[in-house]
Amino acid sequence: MSKMKMAAKYGMPIVCLIDTPGAYPGIGAEERGQAQVIAESMLLMSKLRTPIVCVVIGEGGSGGALGIGVGDRVAVLEHAYYSVISPEGCAGILWKSHDYADRAARALQLTSKRLQELGAIDDVIEEPLGGAHRDHYQMAARLKQYLIKQLRELCERRGVNAGAPATVAALIAVAIWMWLAMLLTHELGHVVAAMFTGGKIMAVELRPGWLPHTLVDPNPRPSVVLWAGFLSGWIAPQLTALAWRIRAGFVGPVLRAWAAFCLLAGGVYLAAGGAERLTDTGQFLANGWSHALLILIGATVAALGYGRSRAAWIALAKNVEAKPITWRVAIAWWCWLAAGNGLETALLTLRYLCPLTGPNMPNDVLIRRADLTSPADAAAYLAVLDMYSRDPLGDGKPLDDEVRERIVPALIEHPTTLIWLAFDGDRPIGFITAFRGFSSFKARPLVNIHDIAVASEMRGKGIGKALLAAAEEYARETGCCRLTLEVLEHNPARAVYEAAGYRQAAYAPGAGGALFYVRPLD
Repeated sequence: MSKMKMAAKYGMPIVCLIDTPGAYPGIGAEERGQAQVIAESMLLMSKLRTPIVCVVIGEGGSGGALGIGVGDRVAVLEHAYYSVISPEGCAGILWKSHDYADRAARALQLTSKRLQELGAIDDVIEEPLGGAHRDHYQMAARLKQYLIKQLRELCERRGVNAGAPATVAALIAVAIWMWLAMLLTHELGHVVAAMFTGGKIMAVELRPGWLPHTLVDPNPRPSVVLWAGFLSGWIAPQLTALAWRIRAGFVGPVLRAWAAFCLLAGGVYLAAGGAERLTDTGQFLANGWSHALLILIGATVAALGYGRSRAAWIALAKNVEAKPITWRVAIAWWCWLAAGNGLETALLTLRYLCPLTGPNMPNDVLIRRADLTSPADAAAYLAVLDMYSRDPLGDGKPLDDEVRERIVPALIEHPTTLIWLAFDGDRPIGFITAFRGFSSFKARPLVNIHDIAVASEMRGKGIGKALLAAAEEYARETGCCRLTLEVLEHNPARAVYEAAGYRQAAYAPGAGGALFYVRPLD
């Protein structure tokens, strides 16, 4: 019976091949509840919504056959029999002797043709000449043909297919749609908030297999932009589910399940990210939000989402069980998924609608190589380095006094130091610190960009791009084979680097991307 319940749960049809003289009428079998189990099996089969086809292929006697013989279609092979009791059992009860088995068989009218005439069965399956045992392959082919025909008719009538592929296909589409719709709703909150608070959208990263991210730089109100994504991802689905008040059908339960899923996933993302400093939550921490507060908010929302998810998915499962999914519904959901993916692609175009470098670099901005032996250049370099150190993406605090004293002499002493400074008039507003290296396989020098920074109020004006161009010009003039740099995964400057042609390093096909390791020595 557990297998029947599992088949019904997953929308799979049930086929019962019956060949038994009957249930064993011993004391031990009765003590173990044989009669009750037969009754419960018959009751269960009468309630299951999945298609059931029963075929008596030999003996179909007594409760043993009846216990698994309740179906939408009941068939008997041409020379098989189906009866409440075997002829021998009937003769033993009525005439106290098995010698009257033939007389009992005639009285029971248990042959396939007579059973069909009486309406006790639906079909008789013709056997090969001489009986099924004479040609197993031909009999198996006939049985297969009958089962396929009956299952197809029953599944079409009930709106399912054998194995319920339409239901599986639709639910896969629904799961993917939920994930993409959640990402879109979350990132749309970031984008709208950035637009209304004066931020500049550098890029919108929406990749189905990865956590999405919206790069905003400059970002005058980072906390507002961050919370807008979470609130949009939590509230918008709830309002959508409430607005679409459908009690019957498939869409209403799906929207309610999606709304609950958004609460659960968003809460887990915030709580786990708060602990691991991932993506949005890492920026929350950089803007002074408490670890404990982020985890508390995330855990609370996730708990609420978990409770609602259980109820929503149970309701969705009951809806599917009550009204199985047709291929028309499955195809409709895949079309909706394609449309949603198109909308997500449209959002990605914001990256191109918002130019990466913003307006042209002001005419009075100057980019030049620094000479640290010059007191003016040394002071300018220290000023922009301290600015970078105070930035959340730098060290998050002022430049250490001891480092301030040692940095310029140490850089002058280092033989491969390369520094470019950016000036707005006389004011230093950006820099690149780089060092010459060497490529073993190319047998040529390279330039490694160690630090690059631009004053926050001057970002988005092409100054970072101009600094990169100056370093690239030097590298080409001196015969270097490449430029390298390292960047945090969610640093907004990635958009500038990628626009300038930088990519994640991969040195051999199939070897994966390069990783950056650190071994501290003090």
